[in-house]
Amino acid sequence: MRGGGPEFVVGGNWDSVFYVWDKKGKLLRKVENSAGNGYQDLKFADGKLVGGGLLPGKAGAVDWLEWPSLRLLKRMPAGKTDRGLPFTNEGMSARGDRVFLLPEDGPSRLFEFRVEGRP
Repeated sequence: MRGGGPEFVVGGNWDSVFYVWDKKGKLLRKVENSAGNGYQDLKFADGKLVGGGLLPGKAGAVDWLEWPSLRLLKRMPAGKTDRGLPFTNEGMSARGDRVFLLPEDGPSRLFEFRVEGRP
């Protein structure tokens, strides 16, 4: 799981810690994840870090985190597919007021959701 900016890469080890490295691989900082979401995928979008993952109990959610504080700004709950998998089980992307989720290992389908009240 990683995201990136012009001078750094952000990664995480599921729900416990974020790591920020420079482009040469030097660890710049380590931050505890206080959002309670075990992120499967992290991306930068519109200056925020967006993460899709699983909450305790395995409910899916997409979070918008303020950069660089990593403070939770918004959470969008995500349900399950008709196959019973959380929408945030695998890949994710965010563009403008849309979130795209690819929840299944394969064969998979792409789901598009409109985000109400983006941060």
